[in-house]
Amino acid sequence: MRTTKRKRAEPAAPNRPPLRQDTARPSGDAEDTAALRDSEERFRGIFENSLIGVYRTAPDGRILMANPALVRMLGYASFAELAARNLEDQHDSIDYERAEFKRRVEQDGTITGLEVRWRRRDGTVFHVREGARVVRGEDGRTLYYEGTVEDITEQRRSRQLVLQQAAFMTAAMDGMAILDQDGRYLYVNDAHARIYGYEAPAELLGKSWETLYNDVELRRFNQEIMPVFWQSGQWRGEAVGRRRDGGEFPQELSLTRIEGGGLVCVVRDISEAKRAEEIRARLATAVEQAAEVIVITDTAGTIQYVNPAFERVTGYSAAEAVGGNSRILKSGAHDAKFYAAMWRTLAGGEVWSGHFVNRRKDGALYEEEATISPIRDAAGAIVNFVAVKRDVTGEVQLARQLRESQKLQAIGQLAGGVAHDFNNLLQAVVGTVEVLRSQGSDPQVLTKAVTELETDIRRGAALARQLLLFAHRSVVKTERIDLNDVVRSADRLLRRLLREDIRFGIEPVPEPLPVDADRGQLEQVLVNLAVNAVDAMPAGGALTIRTSHPSGGDAVLEVQDTGVGIPEEVRARIFEPFFTTKGSEKGIGLGLSVVHGIVTGHGGTIEVASRPGEGATFRIALPYRDSGIGRQPAPTSPATAPPHAGGKRVLLVEDERGAREGLQQVLTALGYEAVAVASGEQAVALPTAPPFDALLTDLMLPGLHGVEVAAALRARWPQIQVVVMSGYAEDEAIRRGVFEGKLRFLQKPFDMATLARELGAALGDAEASEE
Repeated sequence: MRTTKRKRAEPAAPNRPPLRQDTARPSGDAEDTAALRDSEERFRGIFENSLIGVYRTAPDGRILMANPALVRMLGYASFAELAARNLEDQHDSIDYERAEFKRRVEQDGTITGLEVRWRRRDGTVFHVREGARVVRGEDGRTLYYEGTVEDITEQRRSRQLVLQQAAFMTAAMDGMAILDQDGRYLYVNDAHARIYGYEAPAELLGKSWETLYNDVELRRFNQEIMPVFWQSGQWRGEAVGRRRDGGEFPQELSLTRIEGGGLVCVVRDISEAKRAEEIRARLATAVEQAAEVIVITDTAGTIQYVNPAFERVTGYSAAEAVGGNSRILKSGAHDAKFYAAMWRTLAGGEVWSGHFVNRRKDGALYEEEATISPIRDAAGAIVNFVAVKRDVTGEVQLARQLRESQKLQAIGQLAGGVAHDFNNLLQAVVGTVEVLRSQGSDPQVLTKAVTELETDIRRGAALARQLLLFAHRSVVKTERIDLNDVVRSADRLLRRLLREDIRFGIEPVPEPLPVDADRGQLEQVLVNLAVNAVDAMPAGGALTIRTSHPSGGDAVLEVQDTGVGIPEEVRARIFEPFFTTKGSEKGIGLGLSVVHGIVTGHGGTIEVASRPGEGATFRIALPYRDSGIGRQPAPTSPATAPPHAGGKRVLLVEDERGAREGLQQVLTALGYEAVAVASGEQAVALPTAPPFDALLTDLMLPGLHGVEVAAALRARWPQIQVVVMSGYAEDEAIRRGVFEGKLRFLQKPFDMATLARELGAALGDAEASEE
């Protein structure tokens, strides 16, 4: 926009613009004058009432004339206000300068259809279409410029809208078309052509829509669709279209009548939607007909859907369940921690699987396996949970019955095997007794017989101990011990079990190997593995027991033999209870199973390496402890009285007469004053004085059992020391007492040295506490 100031020429008189040049005709002609006056009046009416702006401007920028439409268009109140401007200083157009306008009109004589932007008085912009011409005098000099201005702002806006709509229709995913009243295509967008299998819209222009449908569908159009359309002016629904290649597809169709005849058609290919709908329908049918219970809840557990299987299993109808909470099925079998853990898993977006014991509507309990999965929305937020559950009540009952059957079968197998082994032991004892009866006067025979009896007793004790270990009913005394010491102490016992054709040796490492273990159980492991090795070497061989501490890891115990080896298919089952390849005459198949149970119970592992014909090596790894090893009590010789025996009174309670009489003799031989009774009632009925220093009682007694006897006597004699003996420990109170040090425990059978050691230790503790 130019802003240079110029000296302005005087404007023409307002409201009466000159419409002719005075030199046109002589003024004296009255008739011509009247005609001219009429023409001027008509022109003036057109000029002032026209909707198109009309102007005349001088080359020096003065506005000579402007009709009211142009004055209003530019935002002025009167022509005088408009004419007060000079176009050389303030040009209306934004898109070109005044000088450019003058150059073009001077050069070409006219300007036609120039679309540019103008600025109103208030600064707002509008679009105009301008036309102008130059008017020159007889001498060729430019007299003025005159022209017309049309406000085309709304036209441009409408045209832009049409262009946008056309672009939208072209880019639309839905097919769009305009048809004439004869049903022929006037306009087709790209999507419409593509949907019907055409490469370009031009291929459909001028064609009838009927080419895009088969005969069956055309009859439907004529009989059902078009009558509704012509009556209401619109129709919307589904139809079946036919593509260019003859393939048919489902479509959603919308028809709208337009003025002047014809219609607008919008079509959408719904093939994918139909397929998805079919999949959803099949899925819904599968869910409805599934044998498994399916439940959908919101994140708070409110039930939103249940399938018929839910109704069948729980007894609740869908109407009763939907809107309620899944808590209606709670039976009380699971505590709050169970449900809290489940909800933590689900809230974390993870799948939960588990076992429920729930309650039906009629109050009956049932069991089900369940998998609950979170459902997320498009943003990834959890919005629902879906549970798939299977009623396993019948399966659980069958499994329980099977376990009971297997248990009875195992008990029968166990009883048969135990009877077999004990009968063999009893036969050996009977044979030894017969030898004593006939040749007992011979000192050598007597010594040998006593040794054999002791061996048979130990075998019987080992068998009983295996049964207790297998039944998990033995008392475990865990202490910090040296694994090497266990190997060394078992050396003499193991040599008694081995035949003369078997070479035996031990190879303990020099340094101590501290482990937390039950000494008796580790000795049982060595005995069982040694017996297994002996059976694997029918023609003799070598048995080696060694320890090691590789690379500062676990303490390792290895038992290696040179026997027949173990085939791979057998090696996979050797630790199963009752599995044996030796035949019924060799045992019941508990040995290695007990070994496995002891080792894993101590937090260790056991592996076996073997090949047929190359022997076997059992490798046991136990957690190594860094701290020191406690001092092991030295066994007391049966022939020597313990240091605390002199003058001490011991009360013996044992209901088995043979055991009671034998133990009383042993106690007397150890230097104790022993009083023996057959029941707990007899023990508590004894007079208060003189007091007893120790109580040696059996656990399982008729009437009062051993723990109750100990409690009653301690109330009378607080200082009395208690040693409980039993073939097994059933009462948890005994376990607690043993572990807390309140009671000492002796596993039957035990020898004289073990009894002396336990009683001596108990009385020694009492004296230490008195000091």
